[in-house]
Amino acid sequence: ILIASLRRQIQKQKLLAEYEANRRQKEMEIKNLELTNEKEKTKRQKLVIVIGFIGLIALIVFSFMVYRQYIQKKKANIELTEKNRLISHQKQQITDSIRYASRIQKAVLPPEEFVTKILPQHFILNKPRDIVSGDYYWTTQRGNESIIAVADCTGHGVPGAFMSMLGVAFLNNIVSGNDSLSAGEILNELRTEVISALKQKGEEGEQTDGMHIALHIIAHENMKIEFAGA
Repeated sequence: ILIASLRRQIQKQKLLAEYEANRRQKEMEIKNLELTNEKEKTKRQKLVIVIGFIGLIALIVFSFMVYRQYIQKKKANIELTEKNRLISHQKQQITDSIRYASRIQKAVLPPEEFVTKILPQHFILNKPRDIVSGDYYWTTQRGNESIIAVADCTGHGVPGAFMSMLGVAFLNNIVSGNDSLSAGEILNELRTEVISALKQKGEEGEQTDGMHIALHIIAHENMKIEFAGA
């Protein structure tokens, strides 16, 4: 009986020792697992921090680029607005100058009262396309004769208007300087004046400005009309 009791006691101690060893082993495994989990958690936290830091930097860079583009666009809009204002101002100045030139051009054309005196029954259709015009009409009285001309100068707007002013001035000088010129002779003289004024030498590539013109001389005594066109 004593031996059997002793054996049971030894067996019990062995079981307790094995249990204690197993328990310690389990505790060790649990600690190792907790340590591993803690390391993984720390790694994940570091990764989240790094990703967040990179994202923050990217957001700052993107915000800076957007702000820079906004500043550049705002600056460009300000410059564009200023340029448009200057262009509008210059355009208004040019338009005002052209309108003033139009008044000068109209002033050199024969007055309506003078035309009515020469030709009681008439009408004038003069509609400039660009405020000033390269088209002009001209008339004068020479004794019992009325001289009437209608011309279309090369160019539109301001260039044509300059040509029309030359045409009117030349016709006045030509007719006032000679009372016996025929319609064709008047146009020949006008041609000479235009070539001289524009320094045209007939060379290739030079300016070819001029005008198409129809000129009539009406003799009221014998009711005859003389025409020349060029």
